[in-house]
Amino acid sequence: MYRKQISRLLSFHTRHKKVVPIGSFIGGFAYDTYTLQRIDLWLDNLQMLGYLLLSASALMVIGMIEQDRLKKEYMVSRKEILFVILHFCLGGLLSAYTIYYFKSASISQSYVFVGLMILIWLMNEFKPKQISQLKILSLLHFFCSFTFITFFLPILTHRMNVWMFLLGGLISLVCTTGIWYVILRKDLFLFDDQGKEALVPPFSLFIILLFLYSINWIPPVPLSLIDIGIYRGVQRTDDGQYLVRYKQPGLIEFGKKDDRVFEYTEGDTVFCYTAIFAPTDMRQNIIHHWEFQNADKQWQTTDRIAYPMVGGRDGGWRGFSMKRQLQIGYWRINVLTEDNLVLGRVQLTLVKTEAKPTQFAVEMK
Repeated sequence: MYRKQISRLLSFHTRHKKVVPIGSFIGGFAYDTYTLQRIDLWLDNLQMLGYLLLSASALMVIGMIEQDRLKKEYMVSRKEILFVILHFCLGGLLSAYTIYYFKSASISQSYVFVGLMILIWLMNEFKPKQISQLKILSLLHFFCSFTFITFFLPILTHRMNVWMFLLGGLISLVCTTGIWYVILRKDLFLFDDQGKEALVPPFSLFIILLFLYSINWIPPVPLSLIDIGIYRGVQRTDDGQYLVRYKQPGLIEFGKKDDRVFEYTEGDTVFCYTAIFAPTDMRQNIIHHWEFQNADKQWQTTDRIAYPMVGGRDGGWRGFSMKRQLQIGYWRINVLTEDNLVLGRVQLTLVKTEAKPTQFAVEMK
């Protein structure tokens, strides 16, 4: 019975080679978009861990078959379906990562990384033969493993810093080395051409990812900036909500929700409000980094205002900073983690005016 089901699956895949990738791509992405709501949900993380373990098993079996270390006809004849399983698992992981990292990305540099991830995902979905070489698949598996572990560790430990990122990379390297040891056995550590081709690419990718992390090209998952705005007032109410005030929108100011173009009069206070999602019980100091553009068009730091954050709230942990006695001109406020990773940024233009505008109050949920 089992063999008949496998044969039918292979036959269906062969008959619909052109349709299956597109259908699975659309269906899988739609399913992930609908179901993946919070990055710290255990069921979703266990599913991704299952994908990693299943893809690692498929990769090891494929490798042993190609190295003639596994010669059982029962397994050799099913090599093609092992490739299907491997690409399915990697596609599921890359789909989830794309959703999570897109939510977390907020500056142009981090969108470049998300774009590269989407490109890798599309290659896996629509050009599997072009990346079917064992070493390329191993490198792709290392990338998926690294990506998962570096955001899963902060969920487990409630800490997010460069040490968690480094530890995630080292664990992923150990896992990749273990996969290749199963495939090559002791030949791996002879470090001949075969050993170098197996281990040098993942170690090199680790260095590249560490560099991208240091220059803020990798979004700071599992944290994400849900809301940010510039206001004339921010007040915490007795029932724990936040009330914000900004200039009453005009008839043609559709969609205006804050005062990023701030009509400033002497004595005004400018507030920067943020809501940041973090996994349950994660504690982090959030920094509002205020910068002013000077006469030379250079951004000059004026203040770094920190406040503590505790994760777990669906709508994000809410906080704000404020400044008085601002210079007229262009400002920006960077929202940073303790390690100076950029969660987001808002631009502020101060325009001098004589009369205070009519204000409008909204309760933030």
